[in-house]
Amino acid sequence: MLHAPGVDAGDHAILIGHVEAFASCGTAGLGYYRGAYFTPYQNAESLIAGPNVVVSALIESAGKALVVKGEQGYSLPAQTVSNRSVSETLTQLFSTLRIEASPGFVYSIWEDRQKKQQHIVFLCAQPTGATLPAVAQGEWVDLQSMTQLPVADSALKSLLDRFIREYAVGNYGLYYGDEAQGSVRQFFTPARQEVV
Repeated sequence: MLHAPGVDAGDHAILIGHVEAFASCGTAGLGYYRGAYFTPYQNAESLIAGPNVVVSALIESAGKALVVKGEQGYSLPAQTVSNRSVSETLTQLFSTLRIEASPGFVYSIWEDRQKKQQHIVFLCAQPTGATLPAVAQGEWVDLQSMTQLPVADSALKSLLDRFIREYAVGNYGLYYGDEAQGSVRQFFTPARQEVV
């Protein structure tokens, strides 16, 4: 509900208000760039460049993230894209986990040259107010204790450490590079403010 009038700003109007309630269905947002609308998730379909593509889901809910434990430590839920699209692969991954989640932004893209794989990590969400479901193939870990988890893959460890830092301030970036080096470009700055 808006309690204040808008402010003229050239060809835009700035609305000032106070959020009294918020809800989310957990689906991907709608972006606007250079005169056109886009869904970041759908744009990721064009990133598939070869047969060795691994899609991972960084699913956060209520300050916890879903991880899976393997023989060499913890990792994110992941699945290799074979004869499917990215969306079909993620749908299959969510179905395997028996979890209701929706892909949002592409959070990280990197090439693992040693394993000859391209990794695409999606930042995913559950609907607002959803309870954390029990997951047979994974566990929900508090973000504060995630840095203590044994993660064998150094690129994934770096990604998780970055996510914890960015989650704390609410500003997220997109990593693009390889397993050793790359760059982070900021792409999302939500209007999260503290009331004093």
